[in-house]
Amino acid sequence: MRPRTLIYVARELQASLAQNSPSDPDCLIIDLSLGALKMQLINFYNVIHPEDPNSILTILREDILPTTLYDSSLLLGDFNTHHPWWDPLRPQSTHAIHLISYIENHSLRLLNKIGEGTFYRSNMSTPSVLDLSFATSGIVTKIKD
Repeated sequence: MRPRTLIYVARELQASLAQNSPSDPDCLIIDLSLGALKMQLINFYNVIHPEDPNSILTILREDILPTTLYDSSLLLGDFNTHHPWWDPLRPQSTHAIHLISYIENHSLRLLNKIGEGTFYRSNMSTPSVLDLSFATSGIVTKIKD
């Protein structure tokens, strides 16, 4: 199956596929270096493979997300998950508990503005918040919107 996540990296950065990057088309982890700064980017797409009848949501797959994170890590992507923490106008997704547990266990900070839509369709009365960005405490103060 072809990858469904992608990360573009500026030429001045040194990037490599992380050793802990899973063999899953819906999660890509890279290590980045810029001088003394070492960080990890985790691009995540939470979805079921429509062509695989046994497929489960990415967030529910074994060992999909790393168990340890760099002090400077970003977790971002299309999480297809509703939760009042980032989308107070929609009911919570049943699988949100798995994402919330991971976020809390790794003390991640939400970078999105609460309630600011990231997904729009003409038939929707309000935008939905599905694309999320989280950072570890070691990098959160270095991020500018």
